Amino acid sequence: MKRVLTLLGALNLVVLLAHAALSWIEAGAATYGERPHGQIVFYREIGARVAGFVERAAPDLLLAARPGAAEARIVGNITYPPDDRDARLRRAGHELTYAIAGDLVGADKFLDAYVLPLVLSTLFALGALLVVAHTDAGSAPGTPRLIRRWAMAYVVVMGFAMPVLVPDFWLSFAWGRTLFWGGNPYYEVPAAAVQGLPFDAPILKMTYGPLWALISWAIAGITRGSVLWSTLLFKALLVGTWIGILHLVHRLTSDRSVREQSMALVVTGWLPLGAVQIGGDGHNDALMLFFILLWLFLTDRGQGRWATAALALSVSVKYVSAPLFLLDLLLVKPRGVASPTIVQSVRAYVPHALIAVVIWVATFAPFFDSLAFFAETTAVREGYFYLPADGVQAIGHLLGVNLILLALAVQLIFPLVTLWLLWRYWRAPSRESLHVAVAGMMLSVVFIAAGHVWPWYALWLTVPAALLAGSHLLSRWSLGVLIGAPFPLAVWTAYPEASEFRRFLLPSLVVYAFALAWMLVAWRVYGRRVDAARAG
Repeated sequence: MKRVLTLLGALNLVVLLAHAALSWIEAGAATYGERPHGQIVFYREIGARVAGFVERAAPDLLLAARPGAAEARIVGNITYPPDDRDARLRRAGHELTYAIAGDLVGADKFLDAYVLPLVLSTLFALGALLVVAHTDAGSAPGTPRLIRRWAMAYVVVMGFAMPVLVPDFWLSFAWGRTLFWGGNPYYEVPAAAVQGLPFDAPILKMTYGPLWALISWAIAGITRGSVLWSTLLFKALLVGTWIGILHLVHRLTSDRSVREQSMALVVTGWLPLGAVQIGGDGHNDALMLFFILLWLFLTDRGQGRWATAALALSVSVKYVSAPLFLLDLLLVKPRGVASPTIVQSVRAYVPHALIAVVIWVATFAPFFDSLAFFAETTAVREGYFYLPADGVQAIGHLLGVNLILLALAVQLIFPLVTLWLLWRYWRAPSRESLHVAVAGMMLSVVFIAAGHVWPWYALWLTVPAALLAGSHLLSRWSLGVLIGAPFPLAVWTAYPEASEFRRFLLPSLVVYAFALAWMLVAWRVYGRRVDAARAG
C-alpha cells in the first residue's frame, strides 16, 4: 500500500502544479468589486514581460498554442497563403499578455479553474488519510518521512504561484519600502510606496506585528524595493517557514504511534489549505504558527524560558497568539511547591515575563509612537462573516425565519469549549492536554476574537489541532473546517456583486455543516483503527 500512497502523493503534486500554473491567469481577474487601476497595470506588465520572455526563449511553445497553417491551403477554388510565423507569434504573445492580465477569465471560468484543482487535491489527501488509517502503510516506520517529503514538495510548487484571492502578500512590499525610506507604515504609507504594485493609493496602514515590519524593512533594503527580488525573498521565507512547521509537527508527534504521526502530517501538509495559502498566496501566518509550535517543542524539552521567547516572537508577528501566554503561565511551576497559589505562580513566572517584555520592547520600540499604532489592526477586525453563526442564519434565510438568537447561541459554544479545555488542563496537566488546550484557545481566537474567518485564519486552529491526530473531538471538527475552508472566499471573488446570502451565508452553511458531519460521522470511516490502537 506504500505504492498507493506514493501514487496519491504524485497525483496531488500534479494537481497543485496545475493550480500554481492557473494562478497566473486567475490573479489578474480576482477582485471583490471593480478591479483597481493599479491591479490592471500590474498584471498587464507581468503578462507583457512573460510573453516577451517566452517569445525569445521558447517561441515554438507559443506557436503550438496558436496553431496555423505553415503551407498554402486550397479550399474549393480559393487558395489561402501560408500563415505568417511572426504574425502568429505576435498574436500568441498578445493573447498570453491578456490572459495573465485577467482579461480572458470570466466569473464561471475563474471559479471552475480555482476550485477544481483544490477539490482534486482534497480528495487525494483524504485518500492518503484513508490509506494511512486503515492499511499497513500507516504503521510502516518510513511512512511519516515519505509523507513529509511530499508535503514539502507541495509548498515548494505553490511557491511559484501568484497570490490569487487577496493582495495581502503585496502589502508587505509597500510597508517595507516605507520603512526603508524612513517612514512608519503604522501611521502613514506614502503613495510612492505603492508604485509597481497591484493597488491604488491609499492602502491599508500596517496591520501585522513589528517583527514582520522588521522583516519587510530588511527585504526592502536588500532588494532596494525591487518587486521581483522581494517576491523571491518573501516566498522563500514563507515556504521555508512552512517546511519548518512540517518538521516541528513531525517532532511534536514523535511520541505517538507511526500511524498517528503520519495522519498528523497528512492533515497539515497534504490538504491544500496550508500549501496554497502560505506558499501560493503568501500569508505570514506561517511564521506565527512556526513560533507557536517552537514554543511547544521547547516546552517539551524543558527549555521554558526559550519557549517563552518563541511565544513572544509569535505575538510580534501577529497578535492573535497572545492568549496563549495564559498557558505559558500555567506551565511554569514554582520549585518545591506541589500546589502553588496564584501569587506563587506569578512570582515564578516573572523571569519568563521579563524575557517577553525585552523582546516586545526591542521589536515595538522602533515603531510605536501612540495607540494609533493599533488603529488599522483593530479596524480590519470589523465585519462578521464566514462564521458558524452565518451558517445558522443561512438556514433561517432558507426557512424564512429569523434565527439570530440560535446563531448567537452557536457562537457561545466556542468560548465555553475553550474554558472547559483550559479547566481540564489546569486540573490534570499533561503533554496531550496542553496540546488540546492550545487548540481550544485558538478555537475561540478564530471563531470569536477574529470576527471573521478568512481561509488562512483557519490554519491558526487546524495546525495546532493536527498534533492531536484525530484523538480528540476538537481535532475532528478542525479537520472538517480545514477541508472546507479553501472554498468560500473563491465564491466571493468570482461573484463580488452577488447577494450576501450567496457570498457569505450559504458558503458558511456548506463549510460548517460539512465540518459538523465530519466530526460526528465521517471520522468513523477514517479513525476507528487509530482509536482502537490508542485504547489498546
